[in-house]
Amino acid sequence: MKFKLVNSRSFGVPQLRVQVFILGMREDIDFYYQFLTPTHGYGKNQQSFCHTTRFYS
Repeated sequence: MKFKLVNSRSFGVPQLRVQVFILGMREDIDFYYQFLTPTHGYGKNQQSFCHTTRFYS
């Protein structure tokens, strides 16, 4: 079993929505899953966060 809390803001969605992703696989299946890395944030090679104020004028 693997789980990860993901904030949609970290992937370019202009919302603060935290979701939990749970992944379960049988042990007899040879499968490896790597969760996506965030595309938005304050880190190196990441775009700045989207803000809802940009869509209203």
